[in-house]
Amino acid sequence: MAAVICDFETPSEKAGLVLHCPVEHKEDEQRDNYTPLHCPLDEQEDGSPEKEIVKIYIGPERYVILVYKKILCEKIQYFKNFFNGTSQEAASNSITFLSGDFEAFHDLMWWASNRHLPPWLIYPDGKQMSERMQHDCPVVCVETGFNWGGLYLLASRLCATDLMNLITDHVVRALESNRGLLTKEDIAGIYKHTPKNCGLRLACYSFNYDLDRCHPALWPRYWDMEKRIDGLEEDSVALREMLHEGPVVLTAVWHFTSCTFHNHRGGTICDRKTLKDREVGKRRP
Repeated sequence: MAAVICDFETPSEKAGLVLHCPVEHKEDEQRDNYTPLHCPLDEQEDGSPEKEIVKIYIGPERYVILVYKKILCEKIQYFKNFFNGTSQEAASNSITFLSGDFEAFHDLMWWASNRHLPPWLIYPDGKQMSERMQHDCPVVCVETGFNWGGLYLLASRLCATDLMNLITDHVVRALESNRGLLTKEDIAGIYKHTPKNCGLRLACYSFNYDLDRCHPALWPRYWDMEKRIDGLEEDSVALREMLHEGPVVLTAVWHFTSCTFHNHRGGTICDRKTLKDREVGKRRP
């Protein structure tokens, strides 16, 4: 939806995303079912660079996450700069964040070690078209399994641009299937804590622009959003002027592209798809 309106592409969007079947990737199973790559034990450190462990302390409670230094520094430039510095913490292979959400740090390490986000599940909502109260109700549910907003804010704090772009891509694609993914609270938090020209903020006011083209009765929970969130109205007006009030193409979500990985009837939504980075040789259906 937003990508159609603004015609913007982040670097990872240009590379392409794929609606991917998790059965082909065992590491996509529930995170609690096994020990993630970024949670080694102290005794696993053997002195080699590959097994060197660093400790990340979070908040006043000093919650700790152990992670392999090589994995962390290869993926996130902030930590590479820090642990190559001369501070006492760097010398002791530890770093402290006095403020921060532990779960967001956990998800950050998941991304660094697994090279993709935790799976985003897309599945039918089970309703017939005759049961829907409005013509553009979603026919799919999107379950992220983690707090993407908190992770985005942490990525912004650490200047992890690749991760910010990837989350933006996932949100934009998920909005095409279910607009309810993005709440007023999410948008308010994004506007309060993110840089002015970041991709996720662009997705927010593109989303708001699209809502402006709908009758307010269709989306009552958003009707006063533009007035209540500082900066959103100005961005939306600028977008309208840029587009010269041209036509908006809305995604017909009930004509969701059929799955190319399983044998379904044409147009049937696959209940085993997740949003993942593109892999070589596979295109987004």
